[in-house]
Amino acid sequence: MFNFFKKNKDKDTAKEENNNGDLTTTAEQPEWGVPVKRKMSRKEEAAEAAEAVQVERRNRERRDMYRLPGTEQIISDPAGRHFALRVEDNSGPQTIEGHPPLSLMVFWGARELAHINAEILDNRIKVLNYKTERGYEGWSLPAQLLTEAEKIARSKGAKEVCFPGPANLPDWDEAFFTQSGFQLRNDELVKTL
Repeated sequence: MFNFFKKNKDKDTAKEENNNGDLTTTAEQPEWGVPVKRKMSRKEEAAEAAEAVQVERRNRERRDMYRLPGTEQIISDPAGRHFALRVEDNSGPQTIEGHPPLSLMVFWGARELAHINAEILDNRIKVLNYKTERGYEGWSLPAQLLTEAEKIARSKGAKEVCFPGPANLPDWDEAFFTQSGFQLRNDELVKTL
């Protein structure tokens, strides 16, 4: 009679046993930021796309407020997450003191996940520092930053991209650089373009 008072079991609920041997239920949630496939009507798809555009516009405004002027492009990783790859070129005739001549950053919303700061010398781009934020390793961010750095080097007429020796960072180890075509020369990793 009063079936509407009964709790429905969720399909995503799993039972686990805690330290005391009691069964507890936990809901399995997908990782935040990974797109979830679901059926939607065209109207819902259009509304969701418009909302995504508005969110990205607000995030870009926030990044522009706190960063140097730069160009951005949207990139995706194999898991389907979307990031903003921002390039700030401070190497022209009017440079801003205290900022690196070339800065490449990957943002997720307004949060910076990875970056490369470099300077442009005669015929090479020398990277000053590079980093991936903790917890975001394995998202293929260094590979995308490296690809963009090589494109910029080619467009500026540089013949080499040089990194300081591999730091103790999970994504930026020596194996990553050798797979990307870098060779160890003195205490630098160098890739000839």
